[in-house]
Amino acid sequence: TDKAGHPVLVWNAARHDGSEVSKERYGRFFVHLLERGQRDFFGGDERPGQFAVLVNAKGFGRRNIDFGMMRSAGPVIELNYPERQYRTYVLSVGPLITFAWGVVSKFLDPGTVFKIRLAGGFDDAALLEDFTPDQVQV
Repeated sequence: TDKAGHPVLVWNAARHDGSEVSKERYGRFFVHLLERGQRDFFGGDERPGQFAVLVNAKGFGRRNIDFGMMRSAGPVIELNYPERQYRTYVLSVGPLITFAWGVVSKFLDPGTVFKIRLAGGFDDAALLEDFTPDQVQV
């Protein structure tokens, strides 16, 4: 959890291979993760709680780029979980991620774009607004 108690979904982006799973299947899996998190962390409460996402992009390269997945995950969050996303941090951002974000962000709602932060690393000041150094140790 972060400082405010939001559950955190951690994704190691360098382990993703977009050729392994269709974007439809990935979308279903993503919904499954969010629904399971809602049930496990909030007990299925009718009033949904918010979650944070921490994307570790260390080691991310061209083989990991999956614009289809990014285009499908964004609308899933926007349409089905608009108030549940507290914030998303993308860590260890390099030029490739910055370029990808420039493309993908144009397809997202401005409110969603506002919730997403690109951070240079685990000691980034923006990240430490919501996490203590102990919470983001790798």
